[in-house]
Amino acid sequence: MAEKYFKVSFEVEAPNEEYVERMLERMFSGLPMSMVERVIDEEIEDPDKPRLECRIRYDENWCDRGEYYVFENKWTDEEGWGIDSAFPLCSYDDGKLVVGKGDLVNYQALTKVRELLKLGIRFYFA
Repeated sequence: MAEKYFKVSFEVEAPNEEYVERMLERMFSGLPMSMVERVIDEEIEDPDKPRLECRIRYDENWCDRGEYYVFENKWTDEEGWGIDSAFPLCSYDDGKLVVGKGDLVNYQALTKVRELLKLGIRFYFA
């Protein structure tokens, strides 16, 4: 039977990276190195370091084109959001595709969300 791994995430607040590293060392001091390597994620996030965020919002009539999901980006150290892309909602009426109205999400929008997840970019629905 194959070995099974579980993933656990937690947040630790500390005054600096060295403090976090010392705390992790004490937490895992009794474990064999092979287990420690599986447990520790090398990336310690600096809250002051700018990172990209994405906001996904529904717009009932985006640029007079109908219903869209609009993806907007900004860096955490910036105030305003800038447009990244927009994807129309759609539906089928008597077998004809109707763009800009409906309850079907554009496949490209779903692909965009999957890419944001893969890249580790935080996103919010607004």
